[in-house]
Amino acid sequence: MSVVVREPGPALDRLRRTRRVLITSHSNPDGDSLGSELALAELLQRLGVEHLVLNRDPSPANLAMLPGAGQVVVAAALPADFAEVCDLVAMVECPDIDRPGLGGLDRLPIVNIDHHKANTCYGEVNYLDEESPAVGEMMWRLFLAAEVVPSPAAATNMFVALSTDTGDFRYPNTTARAFRTAAELTDAGADPAQVAGWIHECRSEASVRLLGEALAAWPSSRSTPRPFDAPAPVPRTPRT
Repeated sequence: MSVVVREPGPALDRLRRTRRVLITSHSNPDGDSLGSELALAELLQRLGVEHLVLNRDPSPANLAMLPGAGQVVVAAALPADFAEVCDLVAMVECPDIDRPGLGGLDRLPIVNIDHHKANTCYGEVNYLDEESPAVGEMMWRLFLAAEVVPSPAAATNMFVALSTDTGDFRYPNTTARAFRTAAELTDAGADPAQVAGWIHECRSEASVRLLGEALAAWPSSRSTPRPFDAPAPVPRTPRT
């Protein structure tokens, strides 16, 4: 029987009744998916539940420094014995079961945690809230329901999730709820300045080289307007 809820209680109860959880999210992870996975990993650890975080694709360079990111296993397929060593799958920010790009996830019961309107409710427990600004905010509510105080590392990961999915609090999903959660995560130890540095100031060597090549190829003649050049003043005809 599939359960669909907007509150974290049933998902928390199901997670507590397991031995080892495989945590995964969509291919090409972003800030909300990775930050939420890492926060869930800490919550499970605090609840005494073993876990494995596995994604098909590596994390982007600007998210590689998130606390705990080194625990993520990157693999093109599930381990052959995953259904024997795990007894539950937690899928984060995936509107359908195919988004992780890992075949065979349905061999185990699934807890589906997502905020997309188009979610297909593929889990045994579906913790879905389309009004949530980010899955990271839903993870924060899981911590509150469990009465577990997150470490500053987990608070930071949830802040990354919230910040990236709201476009640095600029997108339409930047609600009062988003700001309240940001304040609560900051009180719990998240460092917004550090998060902004990771997201906007960390680039891979390849991306820096590409930017350099693009700038080098830009026309150097001052007769060619550039985006950052001020327009030339328009001559005015004196009045007679």
